[in-house]
Amino acid sequence: MEAELDQKLTRRETKKEVIKKNLSKEEMEGLKWLEYMTEEGKLSVVEADKGGAILIVNPELLRKKTLEKLENPNLYNKLAEDPTHNLHHELFTKWVEGKEKSLIHPETAKSIMGVSDNNSTRDDKDKTNAKSTSSHHKPGKAYFYPSIKIHKLTKQELVPGVEPPVRLVTALHEGIAKRSDVFLASEYFKDLEKDYCKDLLTDSTDALKWLEAVNHDVSDKYCLRAFTFDFKALYDSLNPSLVKEALQHAMSTARENWSPEFCKWLIDLVDISLRSSVGCYENQWYAQKNGVPTGGSLCVQLANITVYYVMHKCVYDNPKLMEHVSALKRYIDDGAGFFSSTERKFNQWICAINEALKNYGLLIDESEWKDVGEFVAFLDIKYCFDNDANLQTDLHVKETDSRSYLHFSSAHPNHIYSGIVYSQCIRLRRIINSQDRLKIRLDELCEAFKAAAYPSKMVENISKKVLNSERNLERRPPPEKPQDEILPVRVVSTFGSDTDIVATVKKYEDDLRRTRSFNSLTTSKENNPSDGEPNQNKQLFQFVKKTGSNLKSRLVKVKNLALGNKHGQTKPCKQKNCATCMSVSNSTSLTINGKKVKPAPGTCTTYNIIYLILCKQCNKPYVGKSSRMLRIRFGEHRRAFYKVISGEKVDIDDDSNCVGLHLYTEHGLSERADFNKNVSVCILENASPSCLDVKEHRYIHSLKSLRPSGLNSVNPFKIPLLH
Repeated sequence: MEAELDQKLTRRETKKEVIKKNLSKEEMEGLKWLEYMTEEGKLSVVEADKGGAILIVNPELLRKKTLEKLENPNLYNKLAEDPTHNLHHELFTKWVEGKEKSLIHPETAKSIMGVSDNNSTRDDKDKTNAKSTSSHHKPGKAYFYPSIKIHKLTKQELVPGVEPPVRLVTALHEGIAKRSDVFLASEYFKDLEKDYCKDLLTDSTDALKWLEAVNHDVSDKYCLRAFTFDFKALYDSLNPSLVKEALQHAMSTARENWSPEFCKWLIDLVDISLRSSVGCYENQWYAQKNGVPTGGSLCVQLANITVYYVMHKCVYDNPKLMEHVSALKRYIDDGAGFFSSTERKFNQWICAINEALKNYGLLIDESEWKDVGEFVAFLDIKYCFDNDANLQTDLHVKETDSRSYLHFSSAHPNHIYSGIVYSQCIRLRRIINSQDRLKIRLDELCEAFKAAAYPSKMVENISKKVLNSERNLERRPPPEKPQDEILPVRVVSTFGSDTDIVATVKKYEDDLRRTRSFNSLTTSKENNPSDGEPNQNKQLFQFVKKTGSNLKSRLVKVKNLALGNKHGQTKPCKQKNCATCMSVSNSTSLTINGKKVKPAPGTCTTYNIIYLILCKQCNKPYVGKSSRMLRIRFGEHRRAFYKVISGEKVDIDDDSNCVGLHLYTEHGLSERADFNKNVSVCILENASPSCLDVKEHRYIHSLKSLRPSGLNSVNPFKIPLLH
């Protein structure tokens, strides 16, 4: 199978096959122009905060709005240096403490934070509780970007040159506490949130079930007026000490079986997570002064628990405040319910709540009360009781919603398009409880799909089927899977360019079934327990098709807005006694084995990088990766050279030694000063720690840095680069 794939790859390269594009010549020219303008910093393409609209804006507007937030001393502190490594070490130490006190299983500490379980104490590298050297456990660089809230404007206000409000997001998907936060959220806090917050709605379906319950349970519905309210800047308003206080109350109330020591450990982890809400913007580090980070993995759970704690304390337990309120529910910072009195009384009620919440820093700044028969909007639902005391629900669409869907000419499997149409139609069926209103909304939806070139017959058939179906708010339980089930091997490929690999794998599937390696995947004891013959119906491979690049991935570069362009000049750090500075290449473009490559911006102190070392004698390249600073990794190559020239025995197949061995054996260099004089180094790409391995593999093959045309001795994945 490997040989056949190699042949097809060679044949494809020889024929120089070009994958058919689904853009016209004019569209491709327009895309290239937009890419050029965004690369040069003359335009920025961003996604709106809500509604799916894509906006073309002046980069200076985004910069201005971001710095307005970051330079506000009430919101953020400027930091003198990058705090990432110190905070990550503090978090790691807290996980070690949890492991040592048996608060967490050692295997969990190892998988989440890379806490070593090695009992050997021969040296620092092998001792128990040492940090993993894997880049997957290392933090990346968090950054800030503005999310434009055009839904706060009317269509008349949305004109070129307008300055809409923004929400500053901290991109923590590569942050210091990311792995820890994801584990805490899924393992502990999501269930705690559900059990503790009695006023909580989890999504639109939950909200619809609540409305139906009110409709069924409440007898006097003629006087119920629908209302909604919204907390002002909720995440920014939550004081960390209040968050920890609320979390402690939630644990003592809903988790009595958790020990005080375990609860304290969890709260300590949350404290580190909140202090790890740091990010970089234009080479300056900032720390959030107050609140819960918007882009954090724990932000929703912490916000819900804290708001319920305060509302329960100040509002829900106050009979006077709840006198005219019926069935109040909440989705994070949005509240909804029914009020059995006048609009004046409702406004007085909102003022009374704000007075009660004042000491906690919370404020309801937007609210809406409607009379009987008039809709209010909550999430994507509009609801009210009509004059006959019947519940009415409708779809809520913001005025600035783009109503744009995947275009039918896109390169996707055919079932994707019908699936999108069906899912959007069934969403309307779920939300709207009036058949006449549903038909109107389905007709509007069909027009939006037709505008995206969907076939009229397909769209109309699906909408008609949904219109005639029954409304159902019950969730389907996920199918139960046997715990010992062996899953098939996934073959992941990009749709539209994967014919060769899919056909070849399928061709050899029957042969692979009979091998010792794959026999366990296909053997079914229930099928034939006596002789263990393979069950030919058991799927050996599962083919997963990814989509290729789209306009969003090619044009929306919010990371570049914060951290600078992908390409630039690698510069010396100019720190005292830095031995790497003199070897840093100042080139802005290099030609390696016939391929042009542009270095990335950074210095000797930049980490999470793919780097390039060039021999000045013969221009042979070495490509490496490092989650540590460039000067630390480059120093290891230098020390390896010192070992070689001193006569120490070194592993010739170890990539760390290959640069030094090359200088000594190929060019006869044997002085310690020869290393810095005869090699140059630069950064090829600043990358996330989680994808350093893949990026290194790509550069090794695209620049042909494996021996003999380069210096690398190790082929990371042992496979060629499949285009």
